Amino acid sequence: MVLPSQDRRISQSHSFLEKYFERRDSPFLTIEANTPYLKECFFRLRHDAFVKDTRSLKNIEPHPIYKDCDVDIYDENAFHFLTTFRPLDIFIGGIRLIRPTPKYRRLTFPSAEFSDPLHNFVEAVGAENCLELSRFMLSKSRMQFVDEHTQDKALANASPFAPTIGFLIQKIYQVAQDQKASYLITSLDAYLIRIFRQMHIEFISVGHAIPELGNLHPCYLDIEKSLKTLASKNPKLYYFLTEEAIQE
Repeated sequence: MVLPSQDRRISQSHSFLEKYFERRDSPFLTIEANTPYLKECFFRLRHDAFVKDTRSLKNIEPHPIYKDCDVDIYDENAFHFLTTFRPLDIFIGGIRLIRPTPKYRRLTFPSAEFSDPLHNFVEAVGAENCLELSRFMLSKSRMQFVDEHTQDKALANASPFAPTIGFLIQKIYQVAQDQKASYLITSLDAYLIRIFRQMHIEFISVGHAIPELGNLHPCYLDIEKSLKTLASKNPKLYYFLTEEAIQE
């Protein structure tokens, strides 16, 4: 996950979260990148976030169609989502959700490829019951652009990460339900794990940090258990993830 340094903070304002989680005319919108154009937008944004912003990916191979983009073998069997800031009509972030496939066996999920404990967990629960959350991102340069041009003082002074992550999380639970997945596996920055924990979404760490993935921490989320926890400890977010998602 790549965050602008100035946005490494979490909004403590419940009114801010209520405003942007519950408004139908929210400035943020998350859509599936399910056309060639939107996929290219996703890959270019991913290149901005993980290559231009961090220079952390060393083994990116040129793609015959999507040049100067971050593309790998896992994109063949994944869902891609983009979050747009509608007042400026620009894409600012997104996620990739990788489905299980028998094609690569151990290479079904990238995090499990590099983490033996996570691989063993997937083997135990069954790869068919898992999705991998991958490439959870915000583009630093584009978020700075939003900061510079927004006229909304509440949005400018509070973290834009809060509403953005809300809409991305909603898509995660929707896809997990559609795919009948019981577990979400991933490798996350420790800071992002803490953000999820403050929202009462508890990822369980498995094994040590993965050097090949920038020392991200392999972990998993029990989807059904997390929804039950949200229902009791964070009912507003629970409503946003379930009732509003169903209405949409």
